[in-house]
Amino acid sequence: VSVRQGGVLAEKVREAFAKLSFREQTLLEKRCAICMTCGRVAPLSERVSFDELAIAFEASSPRTAERAYNRAVEKLTLGLVELGALHAVRIERTAQDTYRYQVDNEGDWGEFVLDPDGELKIIALAELDTVKTHRFAEQAASYLRAHAGEKLAKKLLVAFE
Repeated sequence: VSVRQGGVLAEKVREAFAKLSFREQTLLEKRCAICMTCGRVAPLSERVSFDELAIAFEASSPRTAERAYNRAVEKLTLGLVELGALHAVRIERTAQDTYRYQVDNEGDWGEFVLDPDGELKIIALAELDTVKTHRFAEQAASYLRAHAGEKLAKKLLVAFE
């Protein structure tokens, strides 16, 4: 019997987590206030700040600790993609309203334009995207629409089931 956590199979989360380095595991556990060994979820008040992580890991600044944490999250996400528990779309902005995207961290990149009205126009389909529904391009566009007006990073990794 598989236990689900947030819609993802728990054993796959544990398997992907086990592949991370000790440092990455500790960053994730402390920042997310969860113990992956026993499953205990602590109150958010016990969640460690990036300042505290910087001190614990002798990082030069809280920003360095935050970047290390974000890399650990990305590595865990890609591990879950590899195990088939999630899908992910990597998005890169190449010009205003123009984006490249890659499906599940493999294959050729596709390209699309998201006009100011939020309409998706596909220029080139990514290798693993679906021909009829453009499932992954639509997921990328949905994420960008939902965060319109926000200052987003030039490169993003968006995970979904």
